[in-house]
Amino acid sequence: MNSGLIIRLVDVVLIILFGFIGISDIKVKRQIKVPGKTVETETPQEDKKNNVMVVIDFYDDDLYIFSIDNKPLGDCRGISKVREHLLDYQTQYSDDSTNVVFILRPNETVTMQQTIDVFDICEKEKLPRSIDFNLTGTVSK
Repeated sequence: MNSGLIIRLVDVVLIILFGFIGISDIKVKRQIKVPGKTVETETPQEDKKNNVMVVIDFYDDDLYIFSIDNKPLGDCRGISKVREHLLDYQTQYSDDSTNVVFILRPNETVTMQQTIDVFDICEKEKLPRSIDFNLTGTVSK
């Protein structure tokens, strides 16, 4: 009786084994097309524009300082004057080969609303902008 039981167990194991092999043998055959020879075309001249980064440092006492490469361009007080300065620098530094990007750099003591106000001005005037914020203070444990 032991030999009959062993044969039955081997039979069950083989059925299970071939069942798994049958299930796992399902493949989706795909043909991957290798890219052919591509011809590089010149990019339009407008894509080769240089960027001038105008940094706007602003502080909680409503002072805004404009600079390029750490060289001060000017400053103003009040959010109403910021729009005028942004548009002036946009027209002054942008031409066919140069884009002006405004980098907003709020001081860590500035309110979030003040940052949003400057960002909104850039957005309404469709000026390229980015925010650069570094928290330099120490964190207490």
